[in-house]
Amino acid sequence: MKRYNLFLCFFLLLTINGTVYPERYLSSSPNTYTWYGSYVDMGYRYIDHWANHSYGWYLNQNGAGDGLSFNDVEASAILSHDTWTSSSVSTTDLTINYLGATTATWGNDGINTVFWAEDGDPAFEVGGPLYGINPGGITCVKVNSNYEFIEADVIMNGKKVWEIGGIDPELHDMRNCLTHEVGHTIGLGHPSSMTTPAQTMWVYVPPPDDPRDLTDDDIVGVSFLYGGKITDNRTLGGSLYFNWPISVVAGKILTLNSGSTLNFESAASLNVNGTLIANGTSTSKVTFDFISPNSTTQNGLKFNPGSSGTINNAIIKNGYYGVSVTGNPTGTTNITNSAISNSSYALYISGNTSSNVNITGCDIGTSSGGININSGVANIDGCTIHNITTYGGGAVMFNNSGGTIKNCSIQNNLVATNGISILNNSSPYVFQNTIANNTLNGVYVLQASPSLQSNVISTTGYNHAAVSNNTYSYTLFGKTSYPYDGYNTISGSFYGIY
Repeated sequence: MKRYNLFLCFFLLLTINGTVYPERYLSSSPNTYTWYGSYVDMGYRYIDHWANHSYGWYLNQNGAGDGLSFNDVEASAILSHDTWTSSSVSTTDLTINYLGATTATWGNDGINTVFWAEDGDPAFEVGGPLYGINPGGITCVKVNSNYEFIEADVIMNGKKVWEIGGIDPELHDMRNCLTHEVGHTIGLGHPSSMTTPAQTMWVYVPPPDDPRDLTDDDIVGVSFLYGGKITDNRTLGGSLYFNWPISVVAGKILTLNSGSTLNFESAASLNVNGTLIANGTSTSKVTFDFISPNSTTQNGLKFNPGSSGTINNAIIKNGYYGVSVTGNPTGTTNITNSAISNSSYALYISGNTSSNVNITGCDIGTSSGGININSGVANIDGCTIHNITTYGGGAVMFNNSGGTIKNCSIQNNLVATNGISILNNSSPYVFQNTIANNTLNGVYVLQASPSLQSNVISTTGYNHAAVSNNTYSYTLFGKTSYPYDGYNTISGSFYGIY
């Protein structure tokens, strides 16, 4: 029987709330060269990683011994590294470059080295990484204060007898062990449980499983670290932190437990290409906090073409976009009973051609832009839109767009803002809204054909109108017979209809 390869690196397990998934990540003490640390879950705040999704490594010039040529060892080691890269895993953007032979061994020298430690090496002495243990290999790392790798060394156990072909059951397979250790050098820990077949990152791999081949758990791990992709159906909960952009891939579902808080640092976004389900409750909301709007990354919660989602009882704040929906969703995108604030655009909807974006019972406030629908369609019902400061624009804007806005309160929007701006061939149905105390016009219409019916409209804007109609030949109230005013109540303004 082929001997089990025992792999070591890092041993303390820390978890966050939510469904337990096998894959784990490394979290090390900053600025310390170590072979100890923590195993943590996706969403832990401090996860070891290579900052630029790329690093280079050297092979010690002595190779592995045991009658193996340096060239054969080199070729095998390169294959072990390449197993984890974008050339092998389509959902990651990791690049690992082989830099050649070196005289360096292991230690705090800033050189990433694969090294076979033979009997008598300091690695086996008291205080050394292999003292008192007998694994196939062990990984030593150093990270900076941002948990970015500075160095990662693999020490292979030269006391064992190694082979490359995986043929002799009495020898230790170099490819098997080294592929596992390379997983540690990129930031993966040992899984919490073994699957069938066993993961490459499992603490040991029993025959006939072959750790040269990555399992789904291994791919989930490397895809998240380098590419930010969630490649499985996953439920998360508790306090979560993400330091790089996250994407739910097409065909997969991310579910967030009620009471979850997602913190997106470093101007990161949540991109949905699959499905997002975030069902909070009135007393236990789901929170998306993007920390601060960033015009460069345009951070926020983004539904991309082909996606779908349900967000209920959520708090969404501090993004460039609170929520953006671009292109046609596969299903529907429903946002209900949620609050969106402190954003450059609270809601931005563009490029969808069917009525499958629904915003219901939401509070949209204290943002530069409110609801912006640009060449799209949306249904807005029972929302409160307030304290929007779009200069010269609308707290709600339809531009070459359609849809419905009804039963909404659109009031107290400041700094030269219309209540609703309806522009450029837009044709929304505007019904039973209260539109008041906005500093420009209540409703501003330009070359568009809205249907304004049963609204209460006024404005405090000096020299402005409850309804400013720069359309003339277009239908304004959606009526061709009496009463031509669409049952709207228009009062308390410098101009009623202008």
